[in-house]
Amino acid sequence: MKLKPYILPVFLLCFPAANAQVEKSVPGFLGSRNAVSIKVMPNLTFDSEFFTQLVNPNILVSYERAVSRRSSFTICAGRTRSLYSDDAVLRFKNSRKNELYITKSGKPVQVIGREGYLRYKNTTFSIAKSYYSLKKGSIAPQGKFFKLGLTFNLMKVEEDSFLYQLRNETAKISNPGGNTYKTLGMGSANFEFGSKRFISTHLFFQKAFAFNVPFNLWMTSKYHTYYNVEDYNETNLYFLTSIVQTLNVSLAFGYAF
Repeated sequence: MKLKPYILPVFLLCFPAANAQVEKSVPGFLGSRNAVSIKVMPNLTFDSEFFTQLVNPNILVSYERAVSRRSSFTICAGRTRSLYSDDAVLRFKNSRKNELYITKSGKPVQVIGREGYLRYKNTTFSIAKSYYSLKKGSIAPQGKFFKLGLTFNLMKVEEDSFLYQLRNETAKISNPGGNTYKTLGMGSANFEFGSKRFISTHLFFQKAFAFNVPFNLWMTSKYHTYYNVEDYNETNLYFLTSIVQTLNVSLAFGYAF
């Protein structure tokens, strides 16, 4: 049987179209379904610690796996060491109306001020699913995305360098609690909007804005009286971390393969 003369040209024209449909259905930008990146997330608080938090951000390592053209899963982990000062404690005190008493000579004495800082570490784990906007030309893991996820923080106070000012006392006291701090856990739900742009075949740059809902709801009620320094400072750490993580921005640089 002889082939009609027009069949071969039609076949050649259809083959690229069919091949394009196959390529279109395969997830991964330019065949890259995996993306590894270094993520920088400043722990910004708009007070006297702004510069300290800016130059001492949370550094995380992220791995993303595209499971379809429009979605991917991401796991992320990191650790940071930072501090909060007397200004952060004052903001906590004024907003929650809580008081701290320290026992001296068998009697509770109110703390009316403090100077110094509290240093802590925070280990972060998160898992999330991203949804890419195909209508805007995105394909996982490239382009604009919306991400839903969960984050878990493990925090611990490492150093209490505050000097505590007691009512009707001229001398300040240090370390009244004995540094018996424990590891604290805090989770949050994450809602993130961002975009990933490739600057070469494999290298990419990502920026994102996230809104998080801490499960602890800032871990404290108002008008509470504390008689233990550790409880007070740990609750303050919960409160501060919740505020910092409620709204944040992040930048990332990575490699896709």
